[in-house]
Amino acid sequence: MNQMDSRDYLFETERLRIRHWKDTDVEDAFVIYGDPLVQRTYLDDGRTVRDLAEMAQILGEKIASRVDWKPGRGNWAIVHKSLNKVIGSVSFDRVPVADNYQSPELEVTWALSKSFWGQGYATEAARGAISYGFSKDPSVTRVIARCRPSHKASRSVAERIGMHFLGLSTQFGGITLAIYEIASTALSIIA
Repeated sequence: MNQMDSRDYLFETERLRIRHWKDTDVEDAFVIYGDPLVQRTYLDDGRTVRDLAEMAQILGEKIASRVDWKPGRGNWAIVHKSLNKVIGSVSFDRVPVADNYQSPELEVTWALSKSFWGQGYATEAARGAISYGFSKDPSVTRVIARCRPSHKASRSVAERIGMHFLGLSTQFGGITLAIYEIASTALSIIA
């Protein structure tokens, strides 16, 4: 990763810096999204990334879509401070439900390179994204997280960041998912 000015980061946590994706992130992104185990746990658009060329295309789409994001919303790269390396992604945005349709729900998502699982990075990044998103748009009163019911690690992250389990739902794309929520009034709890 190139040296970056602190102004290039949207926000920081104790061990992480969060910024917009860049086209130079292709290899780091492929380590994350090209891993079938990561893809089985992540609720993106369901694509499994086969090679660097496909990753470059997907990353280009993420970068191009940035012009449509409202302040405090987006899909961002998680940069490990001491390694100065992209290790995952975190987002705070509308729930994608179907082609060209966005749900009125806002959600926080996270995905990490497998070698960084189980070290608290997802919790740290998601907590930061929620705080950042709520601070940039005071009209937002709640945010949800969707997890595969069998993915205990993601469910634990949602609980550690102060989210409450609402139940199982097939509302989002017909897949049974565990739904969690946190209200903006709970922000002081997670800060």
